[in-house]
Amino acid sequence: MSYFGKDDPRLEDIRRRAQDAASAEDWTALRAMETELRSDATFWTEVWAPISSCAAWKRGEEHPRLLLEEAISGGFDGSGEFDALLSEAFGLDDDWAELVAAMRANVSAPSIEILDWPTSRLSRPIRLFRLAGDREALLRERIPAPEDTAWGTALRLLGWVAGRWQHANAHVDDQDALDILKLVDDGARFACVEYSTVLSQALNASQIPARVVKLYADNYHTGLGKGHVVAEAWIDGLDAWVLLDGQNGMYWTDEDALLSVCRRSRSGSGPAGDAQLTLRSGRAR
Repeated sequence: MSYFGKDDPRLEDIRRRAQDAASAEDWTALRAMETELRSDATFWTEVWAPISSCAAWKRGEEHPRLLLEEAISGGFDGSGEFDALLSEAFGLDDDWAELVAAMRANVSAPSIEILDWPTSRLSRPIRLFRLAGDREALLRERIPAPEDTAWGTALRLLGWVAGRWQHANAHVDDQDALDILKLVDDGARFACVEYSTVLSQALNASQIPARVVKLYADNYHTGLGKGHVVAEAWIDGLDAWVLLDGQNGMYWTDEDALLSVCRRSRSGSGPAGDAQLTLRSGRAR
């Protein structure tokens, strides 16, 4: 059992501190980490350089765009998660359109393109994302007791999972909720994949059929931050599949919720924070 970065505690610490600073919009703290962030060869070009450029602009530094131009020269393609920040910082520049074109030019062609799907219907049987019987029983001992209804239980589990740890860009090799929770107990923090794993396996352990759903943005084959992972559960009483975002504690119950969220993810806007998708979406209490 291992998680991304565990073999280099120094690098893992750098990533956590940088992500925490960015999340808190502590731009001074983030800018103070530039030397450390440059040592992160995996994420410097695609993550830290662009966000450092925005942080430099927020702080009123001279020539903040140099970091973004460095990233573009290194292959940064303008990942959708940075669109708002980059547009706020540099969208009024006279040559912004040219800069966007330079980013888009870094998007390489996919190795294969699917032009036609063989079927638009769900295959049978539907594959649930659950642990083996003995481990599922152990997981059942760790999760909150079920509510009187499936929907009440799902909401309780959603809120529980969303509050288990603070998001970080780390992953486990083996998607097992018990192992993930043990690592979290020891101080580890993970990303959307692990939130969805724990939520889906906890739902199944509570007799609520659930599966993991992977969402992709356009050009997901290149760059970072082009995907998100959520859970989908069948809720008796609602007689519907409901989309549950374990990372953000949000859910969607409208008809064709999965298709709606998939369209948003493909456009790069993503599902998190979408208060307009449906009147019945919201944050788990």
